Formats: sequence, structure tokens, C-alpha cells
Amino acid sequence: MVVHMKLVIFITGIIALCLTGCKKPESPALVEQAVPSDSVPELSLPIQRTITGKDGRKLAVTIVGRSVKHIKIVRASDQKAFDLAIAKLSEGDQDFVNKLPISVIAVTSAADRQLENRQKEIRKLEEKIRGYQSELASGALTSSQSSMVRGKIKRIQQEIIGLGGDIRLSKPADYEKKGSSGRF
Repeated sequence: MVVHMKLVIFITGIIALCLTGCKKPESPALVEQAVPSDSVPELSLPIQRTITGKDGRKLAVTIVGRSVKHIKIVRASDQKAFDLAIAKLSEGDQDFVNKLPISVIAVTSAADRQLENRQKEIRKLEEKIRGYQSELASGALTSSQSSMVRGKIKRIQQEIIGLGGDIRLSKPADYEKKGSSGRF
């Protein structure tokens, strides 16, 4: 990289000489200002890359987010998004990823995804209950059918209570201890 930057500075110097009529520039700072010697191309997200795990396996992905310890990737083969611990990457890819900017895209933990899935499940179950309640309100059911529907509603309500209890028992501190389940 250093050799490449020196070559760029050299070529920039030659261009500057030619532009000034092949005269030596009055100030050497003019050449240095054209391409600072410490400039590194800035990386931005999203970025497509084939990453390599510590075990040597390769995976084509688009890196869409980065935190200090994880990257959020979208697998090229099926467009599935998930989190991956930077420590699971090869040294070269860890160096590359650590040069990426920390992004504003939140990298979600496995526990966060589990919580979201439970909340979705509860919403679906609540929708089922509303459907059953509409059937009951319609008055089109026989007495035995109404009794069966009320039993279904009661079972769904118990299921919702169980899912809600699981959500309330979960604490953010527990999520941090569990870490990411992103598999390479």
C-alpha cells in the first residue's frame, strides 16, 4: 500500500511538472497537496465481498452494517440477512472489516430476533382470536360449534400468555451474555 501511494505521489509530481511547462514546481508542498501521503480510500457500506472464515470457508456477501464486534451481512446466494461475529473471520477479513465505518444499522442479536419472532407470533394469534370472535358474533354457529370456538379462543389466549411471559422474563443483560448466533 505504501509503495502504491509513493507511486501515485511520483506520478502526480510528473503531471504537475508537465502542467507547469516541465519546470520544477516552486513549492514541493504543491505535489504533496495533490495526493496526501497518508490518504487511504474511504470504504463505505454496503459493500460486496467474499469473506473467509477462520476455517477457510468462503461466503459471498454484501456487508450492510458494522458494530464493534459484529457485521450485518446479506448472503448473496439466498439474500438472507444475519449477524456475524468479526472474530469468526480470517485475519485478513478482520482487518478489512475493521476499516469499515461503524454503521447506524443496528446489528441485532439472536435474542432480539427471538423477541421479534415471539411478538409476531402473538400478533398472529391475536388475529386468530379476532376471527373466532367474529364467528361467534355472527350468530351463525350452533351451540356446540360456539362452544368449540370458545375453547379454541381460550387455548390461544393461554398460548399468548405463555409467549408474553417469556418476553417479560427476558432481560437486555441476558441478551448481551448470549451474544450472536450468526453462523458462518
